Formats: sequence, C-alpha cells, structure tokens
Amino acid sequence: MYGMLLESVQHFVQLEYGEFVWRQALLTTGCKNTVFNTHQLYPDNLIPDLAAALSAITGKPFDEFMIFFGRCFVRFFSNFGYDELIKATGRYFCDFLHSVDNIHLQMRFTYRKMKSPSMQLTEVDENGAVLVYRSTRTGFSKYLRGQLLEIAKQLYGMDVSIKVLESQNDTPGGTSGSTAPQGGLKTVIVKYRLDFDNREYMQRRVHIKAHPSQLQLTPVNSKLLLNLFPFALILNEEMKITAVGEKLIESWMLNNVNRSPTELLGAKVTDHFKLRRPSGITFTWENVGTIINNLEELREMGLYLNDLNPHGLSREMVFSGFSHYSRLDLMCEREEQRAEELETSLALADSWKRQGDELLYSMIPRSIAERLREGQNPHETCQSFEEVTVLFAEVQETITGDDSIKYAMTTVNTLNAAFSAFDELIHSPMAYKVETVGKVYMAVSGAPDINPFHAQHMADLALDMLHSIRQLNLPGVGVKIGFHSGPIVAGIVGLKVPRYCLFGDTVNTASRMESSGETDCIQVSGYTAQKLKKLGYVLAYRGKVAVKGKGDMETFWLQGPPQKKEIKM
Repeated sequence: MYGMLLESVQHFVQLEYGEFVWRQALLTTGCKNTVFNTHQLYPDNLIPDLAAALSAITGKPFDEFMIFFGRCFVRFFSNFGYDELIKATGRYFCDFLHSVDNIHLQMRFTYRKMKSPSMQLTEVDENGAVLVYRSTRTGFSKYLRGQLLEIAKQLYGMDVSIKVLESQNDTPGGTSGSTAPQGGLKTVIVKYRLDFDNREYMQRRVHIKAHPSQLQLTPVNSKLLLNLFPFALILNEEMKITAVGEKLIESWMLNNVNRSPTELLGAKVTDHFKLRRPSGITFTWENVGTIINNLEELREMGLYLNDLNPHGLSREMVFSGFSHYSRLDLMCEREEQRAEELETSLALADSWKRQGDELLYSMIPRSIAERLREGQNPHETCQSFEEVTVLFAEVQETITGDDSIKYAMTTVNTLNAAFSAFDELIHSPMAYKVETVGKVYMAVSGAPDINPFHAQHMADLALDMLHSIRQLNLPGVGVKIGFHSGPIVAGIVGLKVPRYCLFGDTVNTASRMESSGETDCIQVSGYTAQKLKKLGYVLAYRGKVAVKGKGDMETFWLQGPPQKKEIKM
C-alpha cells in the first residue's frame, strides 16, 4: 500500500490520541518509520498491525480502529483534491458506488503500483443497495466500512448503516507478517448491505424508464459501428462473438499467424480474451472492459497511436501519460532510492547509537548518563553516600621471563582474560565497575544506585572472582582481593574523557585491604566483617594488620558464603 494511507492514520491518531500513544503503537508493531512518504510502498499488514497495537494500548476494539482508519483516509485525501473527484461521479451516493472502480483506474496514473480492490453494486432499491467487495488483501473489510461511512456523511450528507451479509477469506485482526494467506493468494469477497435513503435516486431511474422514447436511437449498422471503433467486439447475450473490428483482427493475426480470423466468430469471448477488471467476478454480459496501461503494452499488442479511436479520449490520455511518464518515473525512482537510503541511515544511526551507549555506559553509570543527556551539569551529579562497599582486586603473577616483550604480551593476555571474567560477574545496580589501573580492578556496591545490601553483594562478587580465576586455570596466576565499607563522595570528573570517580577514606582503606592481603585470599575490614557475620558468611580472624595511614586494624579472611549457599571454593 502507498504511504498516503499511513499518513492519514498518523495524522489523526496524533491529533485525537496524542504523540505518546502513536509512538507506543509504532514501538509495538516494530515500525521504525516516523515519517511516511506519500508515493512509497509499505507492507499491507502495517495498518492492521497498528490497529491491533492501538487496541491493546487503549482497550478499544480492533474493528473500531479499522473503521476509524477508514474515516481518517477520507478526511485526509481532500488535501489532494480527491473529494472533488468523488463529487464529480454524480449527485447521488449510488452514483459514487457505481464509479468506485473507475476512480481507482484513474488514480493508477498517479499510483502506478496500486493494487486496488473491486466493488460492484448487485442490488439497488429505495432503502439502499448491496455492494460486493473483492480484494487480495485480508483484514481490510472494516477499513472500507469506515471509508463508506465517512464519504456518505461528509460528501453526501447522509447517514448509512452497513452490515455484512457474506464474507469469504477475510481474516480479522492484526497480522505478524504478509497478509497473504498460506497456500497462495486468495480473493477476499465480502457482501455488504448498505441501508440509506435512496428514494431520490430510484425516482430518477423510474422517471428515465418511464420515458423510453427519450432513449430510443436510430439503429446503427454493425459495419458502421466497427468502422468507427475498429477494436470493438460485438457480442450476443451468450457472450459469443458475432463481429470483430478490422484492427482487432489484425492484432489477433499477429499473435496467431497460422490461424484463420474466422475462428473468432461464434466463439465464446472467454476463449480468446480475459477480463482484467473488475477482477474475481464472472465474465457476463454486463461486465466487459479493456485497459491499456502504457505505450509499451500498446506496442506489444501490435498497435499504434493512429489505431486508437479518434472520437474518444484514448489518444489524449496516452499523450498526457507519455509526456509525464518519464519525469514521473524518474521522480518515483528517486523517491524510492531516497527512502531506501533513509531507512539504511536510520538503521546505521540506531546501530551507532547502541554502540555509543555501550561505550558511554562502560565509562559512566547508566543512571548518571541519563541525567547528563537531559542537560544536567556534570558537577551536579556529585553525590555523597552514607555507606557503600568498595572492592579492589589485584591479579598476581608468579612467573616471569627473560624476554621483556614476550612477558609483556603474556601479562596483557592474562589481565584481559581475568578482567573479562570479572566483567561477566558485574550486575548493575548491585555492583558497578569503577575502573582498572594496571593489574588492579576496582568495583563498588551502593553507588550510584543506593543498595542497603552492598556488603553482601561485594562478598558474593569477591568469592565469585576467586572462583573464576581458578576456573581460568592460568599457570602462576592468582588474585588478591580486599574490600571495606563506609561513606564516600562520587561524581563525574573530567571533560574530554569523563569518568565516574570515588573519593574518601573508605576508598583508601579498601585499597589497603587489598595491598596488605595475600594471593588467592579475600581480606575484609573488621567493620565489614561484622556485617557479614550477621548474614552467616564464613570468616576467619586474621589479627591486627598495620595499615598505612590508619595504624593497626583488625582484619578477617572471607572464606565462604553462608552455609545455605553452595560453596564454590
């Protein structure tokens, strides 16, 4: 379908339900388009999917939104002058219903790839009419209902009641993919009963039928008729060919070199011709049509401009189309190319945004980054925390080598493996990786997202770090871990390469817990140990340790989780 249908939906949904509801509907359907191009083609299932999404968001029925979309299109297309086209079909609503297919044919000059439905009036009376709708699209019968209701109301000033008499192959509701049913394309056939005041239209018909003398014409010889219309066929009521125009015989002979044109006479018209429009109906006496879309098809049929009827509008339509087709083709191709480039650019922009977000979140906590995006000053992100737990872990290597370059590469690979394993253990907001400096890995729990269980989460992280290093099975590689709990101040530091940094005595004490510890051991301060004992963690008293700048401090070894938790050591 063309973008004009979606433009109408977007305009009136935003107008009546708001921008937020429209964006939620786009997000639900997975549609990445924020702007629709009038002449660009979009998937047929997009309108039913939007109706299903809006139904889920607002709680209103799906059918109500499909009818609403149909009404929106009628309100919207007056911007393109199509309301005048409808009014020109006649003064009565039935005149419009008789001319729907012709309107679609005329619109194909502008929308060349339009796959329009076919509509046919089968019954007309004083109380309304019966309309048969045929289409290859499923789920649009309620959409048509909305269009008919709005056209009757806005352009003809009447109220119409519509009900479905019969329905075949019409699938209601949203779709998740192509609207074509499985097993091949099927024709949707829906028969509507339209109830409205049709007395004036019927009186006009009765008046015409009551004066047949006004319609009587002098009989015309068939030869004269075929001279005037050399491509004409004369059929009888059995749909058999009784006479053929000269040019049509010539065209038939071009495609049937070894056959006699006399075979046409007396044959059923369907033996040699195919009804192109309206599609999906029986070829009867009342329904005959021939369409040539462009000069290329005209040439393929062996016809030329001078073969066309000089008394109708055929030549004018061809000349008009020919003069505009080249420029129209070029403009359409450019628009399609630009639309494809725009979609590619949007996809790349989304990819770059995700990569940028991942990089930003590796430097700055997500909650802080969101505040900066909203325009908050970096200095305003500084915050004091009453109590957090800060952890330091240093990777230890006991193997050295004579080749400094080879040793350096080995160290880099070792640190990469260890730190990558540690990164997998970090789960925000329970813990946040602050930085890595040399062989030291720093993390915090309780900042920037306040967490009352910070000591417990750091203890679990430390035990998991020790277990992951052993799982890596790197020869001569171990880890020293230490952590401490207390107050800190944290915030963004730097402009060119901003970092989330921690400040305070708690950071220094936690660093001393790591530096004064032992390989493959976890040392915690006495204050933090008291918190962990209440939770059932396995701790062993180490004694008093001289800590630079703090004097002697009581420290403990963290040896395992609470007994109810599986011990990984």
